[in-house]
Amino acid sequence: MVEQHGDLEDMTKSTTLPNDYRSVESIVAMENVSPNTFGAAGRIANGLLSLYRAGDQRKSKFYKQATASVSTLVKGGSTQYRCTFRSAEFYLTAAEAAVELGDMENARHYLTALMKKRYNSAIYSTYEAQILAMDQDARRQEIYNERFRELAFEGHRWFDLRRTTRPELTKTYEGTSYVLQKDDSRYTLRIPTAAIQANPNLASE
Repeated sequence: MVEQHGDLEDMTKSTTLPNDYRSVESIVAMENVSPNTFGAAGRIANGLLSLYRAGDQRKSKFYKQATASVSTLVKGGSTQYRCTFRSAEFYLTAAEAAVELGDMENARHYLTALMKKRYNSAIYSTYEAQILAMDQDARRQEIYNERFRELAFEGHRWFDLRRTTRPELTKTYEGTSYVLQKDDSRYTLRIPTAAIQANPNLASE
């Protein structure tokens, strides 16, 4: 797919966000993951914001700092940000597949090709050097981090966590904390009862 549709939005120059349906990255634009109400009501977690490093254009262009402690979403909340498939996702998929196969050169190639379009040129060479120095495990984690930074609020995060590290997650709502344990069975969604009733040969175990 990268060879057939390899265009990337250059965020150091372009004012068009990469998940905009008019972006050069757009392949299919159907899903509206973040509806209009989320643009004003949503709050960006500090854990996500902290992953964006110096010189990364995405932090200031994907999000808006509303107050000293609150940031809101810019890359969603409008139908212009409908996005199903775009080329940046395939660069990251290709990088991840390469690192799992031990093909460190292609893992570097696909990852840095995307990074070059996201980081200011003055700092990019520093991050590129860090990528070159990484072993397989560190490079794999860096690809995971880039997926989080790049594809946030596009409907990928839950599925990425399920197929990779399945970490412990804690959410607090109205003073009560809810914990999903690491490798919790709830990372795997049950087959719906209606589907099993329609086809008893399906197993929900």
